[in-house]
Amino acid sequence: MKKLVIGTWNIKNSYFNLHKNSVKAEAIKELLIENGVDILSLQEVNGILSNHLEKELSEIGYHFDHKIADSLTILGDIRKEGNLVVVRDNFVTISEINRLTSIPEKVGFKDLISYRKRYINKVLVKNPENRINVFNTHLEPLDYSLNRRQLTELGIMLDGNSKIPTIVTGNLNSKPDDINMLEFIGTLSKKGFTFIRTNCKTYIKHKDNKQVDYIIVPKSFDVEDVKVDVTFAKVSSHYPVIAKVKSK
Repeated sequence: MKKLVIGTWNIKNSYFNLHKNSVKAEAIKELLIENGVDILSLQEVNGILSNHLEKELSEIGYHFDHKIADSLTILGDIRKEGNLVVVRDNFVTISEINRLTSIPEKVGFKDLISYRKRYINKVLVKNPENRINVFNTHLEPLDYSLNRRQLTELGIMLDGNSKIPTIVTGNLNSKPDDINMLEFIGTLSKKGFTFIRTNCKTYIKHKDNKQVDYIIVPKSFDVEDVKVDVTFAKVSSHYPVIAKVKSK
């Protein structure tokens, strides 16, 4: 496998400012170009943003899987959101999983809206040189026990030693030293994965320098570089994370 540049970014859904969707689309385009990204996982993408993105990306040789994008727009409801995997045009994408994470059996309507934003997506990304399974995730931030269940659910789905390499990306909403994450790291380490550490915060409002947005790769990969791009602080409350990797 050649070198790949992988990115993840919670772009933060702009419910009440429609103009921001076009600004976000332009920022995503800029991020791809400036960092030479091959595969970019996005979280909190609404239907309006996906429409803007389609135009912006087509101009620079990128696209995303429409099977997921088409599910984002229901009667123009910008509150509905999901995850997209953006790739260069020399890649083909095949959406294999697009589902909600665990939701508690008893939950109020207000909380249900929040829970229904928590997705796990799996997209097969391939070209003549590469075949990669990309998991794109957005997990629960406030309910500790639910976040733990979702991490457990995700861990069951993953295999770092599969014939087709698997990369996990997204906003896991858990810091590296949280008990939930320590358990998840332990599970995935046994299954052949390496966590790429940023050593700085990825959620702008956090006071400590601890990440909640991750790129996780098989142990068979070398990580050549990782950076948190702080130049996009005005676009989202999360910084994008970019990593350069290649197979050993």
